[in-house]
Amino acid sequence: MAYIKIFPIKSTVKKAVAYITNPDKTDEQKLVSSFGCSPETADLEFAMTAEMGKNNVMEKGNNLAWHMIISYHPNDLTDPKLAHEVSTKIADSVLKGKYEYVLTTHTDKKHIHSHLIFNATGFKDYHKYVSNKRTYHKLCQISNRICKEHGLSTSMPTSEAGRSYKEDMEYKRGQSWKAKLKYQIDRTIWTSVTYDEFLLKMKEAGYETRQGKYLAFRAPGAVNFINVKTLGTYYADDHLLVRLEKNRCKARTPQKKNNRVRLFVEMTTYLSDHNKAGFEHWAKLNNLKEAARTFNYLSEHNLLNYEDFKNHVADSADAILDKLKLKALVITDPYNMRHVSGFRGGEGALYISAAQKVLITDSRYTEQAGKESDFTVIEECRGHNRQTILKECMEKENVSGDFHMGYEDQSMLCCDFDKLRKELPVQTWIPLGSRIDDLRQVKTEEELEYLARAEEIGDKAFAEFLKIVKPGMTELEAAAELEYLMKKEGAEDLSFNTIIASGLNSSMPHAIPGYKKLEEGDFVTCDFGCKYKGYCSDMTRTFVLGKASDKQKEIYNVVLKAQLAGLAAVKAGVSGASVDKVARDIITEAGYGDCFGHGLGHSVGLFIHESPRLSPSDDTILKANMIETVEPGIYVPGFGGVRIEDMVVVTEDGCRNLAHSPKELIEVPVEK
Repeated sequence: MAYIKIFPIKSTVKKAVAYITNPDKTDEQKLVSSFGCSPETADLEFAMTAEMGKNNVMEKGNNLAWHMIISYHPNDLTDPKLAHEVSTKIADSVLKGKYEYVLTTHTDKKHIHSHLIFNATGFKDYHKYVSNKRTYHKLCQISNRICKEHGLSTSMPTSEAGRSYKEDMEYKRGQSWKAKLKYQIDRTIWTSVTYDEFLLKMKEAGYETRQGKYLAFRAPGAVNFINVKTLGTYYADDHLLVRLEKNRCKARTPQKKNNRVRLFVEMTTYLSDHNKAGFEHWAKLNNLKEAARTFNYLSEHNLLNYEDFKNHVADSADAILDKLKLKALVITDPYNMRHVSGFRGGEGALYISAAQKVLITDSRYTEQAGKESDFTVIEECRGHNRQTILKECMEKENVSGDFHMGYEDQSMLCCDFDKLRKELPVQTWIPLGSRIDDLRQVKTEEELEYLARAEEIGDKAFAEFLKIVKPGMTELEAAAELEYLMKKEGAEDLSFNTIIASGLNSSMPHAIPGYKKLEEGDFVTCDFGCKYKGYCSDMTRTFVLGKASDKQKEIYNVVLKAQLAGLAAVKAGVSGASVDKVARDIITEAGYGDCFGHGLGHSVGLFIHESPRLSPSDDTILKANMIETVEPGIYVPGFGGVRIEDMVVVTEDGCRNLAHSPKELIEVPVEK
């Protein structure tokens, strides 16, 4: 039996497609197919079709796509391939080659089920797909027929005739005063920005308004007023204000026009590789799809013009080979290995040349490396060590003259470099400096998502920590509680050793938690972070156990003022040194300049302290999608200290704060 549910998608086609095509759910994407589109760019292709439809038909509706779930009873069907075949036939019979779709079959549950996401707009006639009782029962008839053909049971309802589209719309709009009022409110809200404008337009539509405890309207020809409260929570006064506020946000943020790089390819490249139904349409729109993929990539990397694109291409491992005239380079830093190859094991080395990309690791990680990286994986062991493998890679190169090899001089141990220098036939070793590290400065959208999730875990953990922290706890106990809460919220590891510094210890920026007990009246500085999918978070908050003294309030407010000013100064196009100065000047003017000895902040990614930094000595120009911390502090020996730290994403016109924990001075209540 196939049990079918269908519901609209109004705003998240990309996320929905990403969910249904998850390799862990679809047998490494073996159970993924599509019609008229590519799964990788389905959301963009759906949007293109919808945009074309706007110029051809007058049909309205805000549905971007439809999501159909086809579930099979575990006693009825257990073969995933057969389930996918049945679901494909259902999809083709229902949609009749008019709608682009992505179809997947999931095997991660006890029952096999398929997900079908199809465009709400047809690519042939640009008509919208209509879902009502009539079409649903037609869908059920098709499902029952196909299931019967494959020897499966049939139980989906098909007896009810349902309503026509016109009948269904009339029913939805209704003939009652309330139904008509709801329809009019929806139309008026859509075109209004302020509450007064909304009331004026309702009046122009013929509705009389009464404003008392609750808003009420009387329709033309009606006897009684209708209280909006009786229409449902969606039409209540407070919800109407929320809907209007969304319109105001739209009005304040008009879309910026940017020149984007566009890519066109020769269609014949793909003609020999595809022969299934729907390819003709796919081929005709191939250039549009390639443009969509390019647009997606450029947007993800914030590449707004050709110069940005050229610089991005220049910042690659292959470009480094050309720029430094290298035959090959060796990467051993675990974070750079992860960034360049995708391998998360941390043990091994990468050999990169124009002809080869090799990942060397031992038997503990070879299987993992094969799954995570598209590099050629070679296992090292006692009889076939790293130096021997690198030598073999070099022998495959067609090299005449000196062999120039790049190496990570800032991270490689001297003893490891000595081994390479003694055993490899390299004439010239070229130090790479920070060139490989710098590849990690500008984050992708995926990286930003992981970083935001890591910071969110810290936010949630800190909120719970404030509920349990109390005098009598040692700093070690408090640190352990905070670390446990982060793990409980989903952290896979810590970004660094948690700092809990209380009382006089808080004057040490990187104090090590000890056996000192937290006491009433203490400043307590908490510097903590965690990892999510390898990416770090970093946050600092300082609070007082009990009531704060005037001196504590004074110092805290100076730090807060400096931190807010630093946040306001962060944006693409300014230097790290200039942002540092904005915050540092405030602390200096308050008389605490000598009590702020470290830089204002640093970048964060796979490692907790990355470049560029917000520091008097760093003139690096910030770029969009860099990550920076903003963490000014005042540390007074013999009294205590305060630090407030947020982690932000640099944007073109400012920054986006990933931390949401409160920054106003928190006075944690103490039980007497």
